[in-house]
Amino acid sequence: MYYYLLLGFPPLLVFLHVLYSQIWIKILDPAIQDPNKGPNKGQHHNKDQNEDDTRNVRRTRQTTIQTMRRKIDNKNHKRDDKIACFAGSFNPPHVGHLDLLLTLSSLHTTVYAIIGFNPTKVYPVSPSDRVELLRKQLARMGVKNVKPVLVKGLIWKWAKGNKVDVMYRGIRTWKQDGSDERHLLFQNTFYPYLLGLTTPVPTTFILSKPEYNTMSSTRVRDAIEGGDDRVLEELVGEEWKEVKKLYKGKL
Repeated sequence: MYYYLLLGFPPLLVFLHVLYSQIWIKILDPAIQDPNKGPNKGQHHNKDQNEDDTRNVRRTRQTTIQTMRRKIDNKNHKRDDKIACFAGSFNPPHVGHLDLLLTLSSLHTTVYAIIGFNPTKVYPVSPSDRVELLRKQLARMGVKNVKPVLVKGLIWKWAKGNKVDVMYRGIRTWKQDGSDERHLLFQNTFYPYLLGLTTPVPTTFILSKPEYNTMSSTRVRDAIEGGDDRVLEELVGEEWKEVKKLYKGKL
């Protein structure tokens, strides 16, 4: 009998952790809110997006971005001592990425911008080139506490080993990115228990501003292939010529 109790105890712990921490997904939220209330009153939103976002609001435990923005805008606001990380392919980095990193840099003393890579895979533009590009963009913006790093293998394992307090994932809307992000959340929640015999690093989703919802690295690459420099500059910023040089002919 005790044998079966011991077998059932770890899965029970996992279930309780997911029930408490992940069903009510933590969101740092600039986009999901009632369009008829608050600072976004009167703004036009897609009906399907509103319905999708409202459903998720009802089942999430969220910290609204308005509270965060007030802290950021307050001159007396101090960053907390938590170590945060924000992972992505940054292939290439665009102004949507940079805006999210700027927000996180205002909240935490140390933020790692992680570019994960598979050492057995050949990339058209190397992860190290993308790291250098991101460093230049952050330096131009005057952001000193965001550190771009290359990570081989599982991000959650690196985060745990480097004492990260919170992992951030950037999403545009749940309708656009929710399916893939839920799958990744499952990995980041269960794999530490199953593969590392340890507790996971908490995940918080940070939503992009509505004006950046159409931005993606795919659009940047399409602009490069199509030779549309105007759109490229709009998506990437001042480093658009360097991005074009890095990616031209490799896509």
